[in-house]
Amino acid sequence: MMLYAASGFIFLLLILYLMPIEISTNIEKHSNNVKIALGLKTLYGLLNINTEIPVFKLTFENGKPVLKYKVEVANKERSRLLAGFSKLLTIEEGESLYRIYKKNKDIISPPLKYLTKKISVRDLYLKLGMGTGDAAATGLLYGTAWIAVGNIMALTGSYVNIKKPRIIISPIFDSVRLSLDFSCIIRMKTGHIINAGIRVIPALITKL
Repeated sequence: MMLYAASGFIFLLLILYLMPIEISTNIEKHSNNVKIALGLKTLYGLLNINTEIPVFKLTFENGKPVLKYKVEVANKERSRLLAGFSKLLTIEEGESLYRIYKKNKDIISPPLKYLTKKISVRDLYLKLGMGTGDAAATGLLYGTAWIAVGNIMALTGSYVNIKKPRIIISPIFDSVRLSLDFSCIIRMKTGHIINAGIRVIPALITKL
């Protein structure tokens, strides 16, 4: 009986260790506002969470850029979630996280590199349209955009595995406009996160 229980426990741990986690991202910009939809899928499809930020834009407070959201439908749970999310995206919070990383770079960097190598990006789609109202300037911007996107993809591809990306960049010559459609699915396994945590957490506790 004990053997069966131990075997069942080990089997359960193995299933959890190999369990995939998928994070889907969808970003659309066709006006002054940006719409972002996020999804989390795990437990072999049993857990599927989707949330949407209806209105999302960059504003300035006290001379510093801050990402803001506006919830069109009153929903306390969503408001709390988005309030915490927007707080994480402030410049101050970003600087705080960077200071922590810089202070413990020797501990965090190796596991972080290990984790990024285990991440795969699927169904990456980017459609970018841009126009300045001037044909020559739009043509120059179009070429610059291809160079920038190409460099970003090359840099990102050196850290994570990107499978069959689809990228479309279109010049808009008849108006001043910027449109964006972006979507992708980020996939990793629970075991890879556990492995990275095992390397980081004990070292940070020891250092403290």
